[in-house]
Amino acid sequence: MEKFSRWRDAGTGIHPFLHPVPPRADRSGLAMANKVLKDYLLGPVLAIARFILLAADALIWLAAEALCLLVQLVFPVLQRPLRRLLVGLCARLALLIVGVHWIKVDTATLRRGLKKNDGSVRSGDIIVANSAGYLDILYFAFRFAPTFTRVYGDRVVPVTVWQMLCGCVRAEMEPPEDAMPLKTLVHRAQQQRLGPIVVLPEATTSNGRALLRFSPVFRNFDPEAAHAHIHIIGFKYPYEHYCPTYALGNPYSHLFRLCCQYNNAMTVRYLSPSECPTTATPEPREGQSPTDDPLGEEIAVLLGQMARLRRTQLGVADKREFLEYYAHRSSGQVRKR
Repeated sequence: MEKFSRWRDAGTGIHPFLHPVPPRADRSGLAMANKVLKDYLLGPVLAIARFILLAADALIWLAAEALCLLVQLVFPVLQRPLRRLLVGLCARLALLIVGVHWIKVDTATLRRGLKKNDGSVRSGDIIVANSAGYLDILYFAFRFAPTFTRVYGDRVVPVTVWQMLCGCVRAEMEPPEDAMPLKTLVHRAQQQRLGPIVVLPEATTSNGRALLRFSPVFRNFDPEAAHAHIHIIGFKYPYEHYCPTYALGNPYSHLFRLCCQYNNAMTVRYLSPSECPTTATPEPREGQSPTDDPLGEEIAVLLGQMARLRRTQLGVADKREFLEYYAHRSSGQVRKR
């Protein structure tokens, strides 16, 4: 769309904020009949049923969170395993309800000859991933029951899973008063057994077609000194009709259209732990420009290569400008040409 061309990355030609259009569709009579059936008959009925099930699951999830808080007061040592079990079940159920019946997971290695291995994830470890919508958050809750964070430049704020689900599309710039360096939160998570820490360096969502420019959240962080391991995960969502990624627009409308589909695919790739960075100053790559966040740059390179996502020069500030323009245009405050 030409009216949004200002936010098309010059280097790649990718627009990372607009919802992806479906690939070239099958125009056969059977395919068109199936599309009409899905979009206007069975799909809406299926979506309404799924909304009801999601509401029930949310109530069970809230009750599980309340039970975990009670257990923390009486038997603190049991709180973490109980929370991981109950939250994991509720999150996986939510994914099942919206049509993610099967999650394809594999471990990738970027260097020939290196053995793939699965490293354990401990409290205080850092999980870094691309951000493509609320399905990512549900997967993290299911798999790790982690501490979620919002990224503000080189600082982070711990938030609940509900805050992440409701605000993943936002592009906030000004850090709140309780923002802290990443190393402070890592120390707290290790001491209080808060689980691994999910850090999304893009600080907002994209449409899953490329990586946004990372915020310098790792600028003053040394994983070796903090005794924390970094784990890199990439998300992709293969689709035929409606893309599950969520970068803008009304979340309920997006969820409704997502629930109209019979199933939704999710692919999760883990970078082999032997290839994840372990120091604050990894060895610079050939042709790499100097940066004040070498660890973040190294993670961005590895994530892009592993998930096969091209890197753009657009960041959270560009997403914020785009959302403001999109909101003004949708409300009619911007004169349409």
